[in-house]
Amino acid sequence: MRTGLFHEVELADHRLAWGLYRSVAEVDNLPLDVLIEAWLGRPAMLDQRFSPALERVYRAETAASRRRAVRVSSAVGLITAICLAIPIWRLLSDAHPLVRHVWLQIGLPISALSYLLTYGSLSIAWQEIQVAVSGILVSVCIAIMLCGSTHGGASLLLGSTVLILLLGLIGSRFPFFVAAAFASALLAVFVAGIGHMPRDDGPPSSVLVILMVVISFFVSFGNWRLDAETRRSYALMLRARLRQQDLSTRNSELDALARHDALTGLANRRAYDGWIESAWRQAQTAGTKLGLILIDIDSFKLYNDCYGHPGGDACLRMVATCLREQLRGTTDFVARVGGEEFAVILPGVSLENCGDVAERLRCAVSGLELPHARTGTDGMVTVSLGAASFVPGKDQPAEQFGPAQLVHWADQALYAAKRGGRNCVYLARSSMSDAIQPLAPLSCAQLD
Repeated sequence: MRTGLFHEVELADHRLAWGLYRSVAEVDNLPLDVLIEAWLGRPAMLDQRFSPALERVYRAETAASRRRAVRVSSAVGLITAICLAIPIWRLLSDAHPLVRHVWLQIGLPISALSYLLTYGSLSIAWQEIQVAVSGILVSVCIAIMLCGSTHGGASLLLGSTVLILLLGLIGSRFPFFVAAAFASALLAVFVAGIGHMPRDDGPPSSVLVILMVVISFFVSFGNWRLDAETRRSYALMLRARLRQQDLSTRNSELDALARHDALTGLANRRAYDGWIESAWRQAQTAGTKLGLILIDIDSFKLYNDCYGHPGGDACLRMVATCLREQLRGTTDFVARVGGEEFAVILPGVSLENCGDVAERLRCAVSGLELPHARTGTDGMVTVSLGAASFVPGKDQPAEQFGPAQLVHWADQALYAAKRGGRNCVYLARSSMSDAIQPLAPLSCAQLD
């Protein structure tokens, strides 16, 4: 299952035509991987935006990097504006009032305010717009100052300023339509400024306008290409990420299936082996007891012969459900470890308490009153149980005192219960000095 920005929805055809993609994108009812494939497979278009659903993901994940780009661009603009204050004051000596009132009182404050706003709470889209508008206003201030001066290279100064602002588009990473609007506005400011400037010794105005139009076009085209490549890289990265998540999910599901008994719904032998090893290590570290109960359905082969394999499967399911309902759901662990054999791991449970749990399990299975015409225990399905418990010691050799030893004790107790008449519980009495003592029956009582 996908989390966070990625949500699970029904699968759809990955081979969507562009027209179908545009029609379904508005309702946001397709998974992200489908939208990515549709966007990657579409022809080159002026509008590089994703579908609404994918666009929201893209904007959310790239907001931090775009914010940094806008902040750096605004900082460079502010530094440039401060550094230009003295040269402009010296070059435009005949327009000092305009420089003082327009540049120092309007241009520089606008640049400073624009930079400060990049640290505000505005969304990244509004921050990009305010930086673009600030750049246009600064270019207007410069145009006004140059129009009020008779400096010989006024047109070149205005062109250089507009060119610097245009080149800043690439580093700002503005969306294409914002960048195109910004470039168009700067071009309009340049054309209007050139038209109001007195004749100077610079190149003809028509040549400058043509050059600026060409530069604006290539800058806008470069911004479009950069935006397209950035989006394509993001789409490929997101597709790889989603595929990796799908692969991880499927691997988790396969691992769960590999540890799950399909018939009874309990854990299988593989999960049991891993669990008892882990429980043994935890008990060894904490110095606590670890209990184990092995359970076997009495005369189950005869039950299969009498009721058939479907009947045997139904019996296994009912016994498994009964065992699971009798245990602590948070700590106890029950698994099917063989055809008709089950195991219960009881962390922190003494041998006597293991016996109490085993007796409760025996009575619960007997209480099911499942008919068994081929058994000698009053014609009902019963179970035999063997229990063992031990405190793993940190200094004990693993080959002598490990999970296998605990299983061996419980298994011997189970065989003793089988020999003792079935439908009973036996405990494996053990100590450090004597690994196995004679097995003592907890109960051999018949059904009431």
